[in-house]
Amino acid sequence: MRYILNSKQTIGTDSVRVLPDREGLNIKRISYVLQNISTGGQNITLGTGEVLASGSGRVLYPGGSEDRTPDQYPAQTFFTAIASAAGGILAIYEESEDIQ
Repeated sequence: MRYILNSKQTIGTDSVRVLPDREGLNIKRISYVLQNISTGGQNITLGTGEVLASGSGRVLYPGGSEDRTPDQYPAQTFFTAIASAAGGILAIYEESEDIQ
């Protein structure tokens, strides 16, 4: 079975999980797209498998995005995000499927 997550999440100045951990489960992440759709100029910093401080990971500037497709082997661990100021908005798209 295939699963699709398509949402947006408000990101503040505390690190929060935005994609769940898939390691050790019977579900595999196939692809994802994370896009900073903030309208107030906030930068959003992404981390993989770690809690973040602002600016300490991969920074998405307003309008910026990060994506991985199946041939790029997307990480299966959890993803976190933190914004440079309150009210950041992250668009989240993830495809996953049951492991056969």
